Amino acid sequence: MAGKQDTQKITPCLWFYKNCEEAMQFYTATFKNSKNPGHTFTFNEAVSLSVECEDQQEVDYFWEKMSAHPENEQCGWLKDTFGVSWQIVPKRMGELLSSENKGKSDRALQAMLQMKKIDVAALEKAYEGK
Repeated sequence: MAGKQDTQKITPCLWFYKNCEEAMQFYTATFKNSKNPGHTFTFNEAVSLSVECEDQQEVDYFWEKMSAHPENEQCGWLKDTFGVSWQIVPKRMGELLSSENKGKSDRALQAMLQMKKIDVAALEKAYEGK
């Protein structure tokens, strides 16, 4: 047919635990005119992983190990080397931000909004109004 475009009938998605490069070389060599074009997706903040930390030491540990893009840090969120977004938060965060005492929670929230990495002591101090 004139003007008919080739359509792809099979779209493979293969997820390998190991030997991925070797497998791709095999498949592209086996299927004529094939190629491995790479991926077209990127990570964004629509999906993040949350790490609940026991204390400031644990917050600091994960922050030091994982933060790779300081310009993307805010309110306990960071982005790692691979572009994955993480929330590094203290275990008490929910309690401090959702207290029945709105004044305390609002102070904690305002303090958190100024932070990149969460400072647990500063958050607790704001909560208490100190």
